[in-house]
Amino acid sequence: MARRRTMTTMSEADREEFIRTAVAFHAACIKPVSSMRTDAPDYPVMRDMALAVSDALGKLTGNPTPWHTPRTS
Repeated sequence: MARRRTMTTMSEADREEFIRTAVAFHAACIKPVSSMRTDAPDYPVMRDMALAVSDALGKLTGNPTPWHTPRTS
C-alpha cells in the first residue's frame, strides 16, 4: 500500500519553484498557440492547456487575472 501524503501546504521555496516552472511551461504553450490558426487540429488542445495553467497560476498566486490570453489572427 502506498504511503499517504500528509503535508497540508507546500513550503515557500517549493511554491516559488512551482510558480517559476509553471510560468516557463505556460510560455512554452503560448508560443505555438499564438501562431496557430484556430482551425488547426492541435489548437484546441494547446489553447486549453495554456488556459488551464493560466487559471492555476492565478489561483496559486492570488491574482485572478489570467496570465495571458492567447490571440490568433
